[in-house]
Amino acid sequence: MNSNDVFKEQLVARKSNSKDLLKKIGIVLAAIVLTIIGASLAPSVALFIAAGLGWVAFILIRRFNVEFEYILTNGELDIDKIFNKLKRKHALTVDVRSFVVMVSMKNPSAKSEIGNISKVLDYSTGTITDSTYSGVYENDGERIQLIFDPNEEIFKAIKMYIPRKIK
Repeated sequence: MNSNDVFKEQLVARKSNSKDLLKKIGIVLAAIVLTIIGASLAPSVALFIAAGLGWVAFILIRRFNVEFEYILTNGELDIDKIFNKLKRKHALTVDVRSFVVMVSMKNPSAKSEIGNISKVLDYSTGTITDSTYSGVYENDGERIQLIFDPNEEIFKAIKMYIPRKIK
């Protein structure tokens, strides 16, 4: 890296909401119901069915523990999803210079600035705060809205690349 290179990174934890809680309850109830059905159909293997379904429910519930890692390198924003602090999955790479607009979600004119969106990618904490931003870009004719929570350091670095597109 030379002295003009920009490299910033940030880790953001997704907060649980009522939808997540309902999904977790649904998973547990489904595991219980399937265990009861399995035990009535095959009583000799009921313990194995219960253990297997319990393990599957445990794995599914752990996937609700999500963090996002933002990595900004020379104007290119990479976002990775990290499940339960163990498994990482690349979610997105976008050049911030391709943003049509970047606006704070708390800005009253945000909806009018964003316009027609065909796809929404939410890689934020799940709660709209003062640091929640929406970046709109186009990809293959689709207008995509990226919702994320950059810290001050990443925000300033993005602003270096697109000063007139931030509202």
